[in-house]
Amino acid sequence: MTWLISEKNNQIVRPMKVTILLCSLLLSSIAIAQKSMLKGVVFIDHNANGIYDLGDEGLCAVPVSNAKDVVLTNKKGQFKIKDIGSEFVMLAKPSGYRFKKDSLGYGLFYQRIDGNNKKQFNFPLYQSNEVKTVRSIIVGDPQMADKARLDFYRNGSVNHMMKQEADFFMVLGDIADDNPEILMQEKALMAQLKIDGYHVAGNHDVNYESLNQSTHFSSFKKTYGPDYYSFNYGKAHFVVLNNINYFGWDNESNKRGSYFGGMDEQQLTWLKNDLAIVSKDKLIVLNTHIPLLKDYMDTIAIAAIHKLLEPFDNILALSGHLHGVRAYNNDVTSLWNGAGKYESLVAGATCGSWWTGPYTEEGLPFATCMDGTPKGYFILEMEGAAYNYRFVPEHYSDDYQLRITILDKTDKQQETDDIEVIANWFTGKNADEVKMKVDNGNWVQMQNYKGESPLIKSTLAKRTNIDNWMPEIYQTEHLWKATLPKNLKMGYHTVYVQAKDQNGLIYNSQKVFEIR
Repeated sequence: MTWLISEKNNQIVRPMKVTILLCSLLLSSIAIAQKSMLKGVVFIDHNANGIYDLGDEGLCAVPVSNAKDVVLTNKKGQFKIKDIGSEFVMLAKPSGYRFKKDSLGYGLFYQRIDGNNKKQFNFPLYQSNEVKTVRSIIVGDPQMADKARLDFYRNGSVNHMMKQEADFFMVLGDIADDNPEILMQEKALMAQLKIDGYHVAGNHDVNYESLNQSTHFSSFKKTYGPDYYSFNYGKAHFVVLNNINYFGWDNESNKRGSYFGGMDEQQLTWLKNDLAIVSKDKLIVLNTHIPLLKDYMDTIAIAAIHKLLEPFDNILALSGHLHGVRAYNNDVTSLWNGAGKYESLVAGATCGSWWTGPYTEEGLPFATCMDGTPKGYFILEMEGAAYNYRFVPEHYSDDYQLRITILDKTDKQQETDDIEVIANWFTGKNADEVKMKVDNGNWVQMQNYKGESPLIKSTLAKRTNIDNWMPEIYQTEHLWKATLPKNLKMGYHTVYVQAKDQNGLIYNSQKVFEIR
């Protein structure tokens, strides 16, 4: 299968705006006989028996896909779509509805094409009162290799998430750590949150010994269903992509093969067809494992995805993979040429620095990410097409959004000695404003810079996991620095740091220190 896609080779005709007239046209066209078609009905299951029967109402204009083409149901809820040999028929959940649930409580937005000549696929839907503000738990990289890590995740992360009020969760890939048996255990564990759940495929979720592309993610798809799909909540359209281009088992060296971020031709065609019927005033939330950055993903694939996003005014891209947090606005440097607002958030890792110590008194690893960001997750809040996100650190209070470090000794030395104050603002962007003051002094601007977390540098020797493995330290761009005034008197003082993001939100922290 070709991986590098040219825009020219995948032209499609954008459908008309969804209207009652369109549904009528669909009704007439759906009767046309075509060879090897998949068909079915999307319906409101009034008697909740999961069967399309008397009294059930077909639902018009619901997108149905064979993992390449996208069609809309007609006014009777009927659809027909080509059988192209894909594994799934899937729906994009309409806002205000929910699916029939599987035995664990996950919505069945897909059905498997079992190869036994099954051609009828009916989908029951149920009306759901979606509240004005929609909340999602965003989870980066649990990356669990075994039961011990699964227990860390259960006792720390999942129990912490239980206190959140949310409509659904999204896990941004690297669910397993080269152990596909973890996937079903994670699915059962996360079901305890009792909310809808969605998963992204990561590079550590691959079946590494598979010999061809079609089976690289067989365990993931057996557990969670399609590895790319879309759904809607309120005025937000969520797109989940699999952007892992795994090159297959290395037979020569008899070891796991390499990978890089990419997008195959069929998935990109599906994305075109999916976005073509989405209203341009919707918030688009793109979910991938690997960030859409040239250091991690093929630039032709990035440009192709960005080209499809250009008609939209409001885009948020969520990803994991980096085991550190990075928030940035897209521009030409990230291959974005559109006029709309397009923000990206690399959401860190819920396993932090791969479950490394030191440990709490309950035996849970602090596992601070190697950019100095605490282990945690995010809450995404959406009201209409507007959104905000906030970081939730697991081992600290919710308002712990930046860490202050005072470098060098604070012993009274010569007047020319500089003592630096470092602020690590976990979700800060390099253009954001950060300032500090000491005691009742004047505010001074802090300078953004790229470097290593002072905390990680000073505690690196403690950061090993249960396999006695230590990760590398990372460079990060969410650091700010300034120097203490030179005329401070002996005794205790307080440094205050205030950070302000581009939405006007204010974050405050402070630290007491002593001049001796």
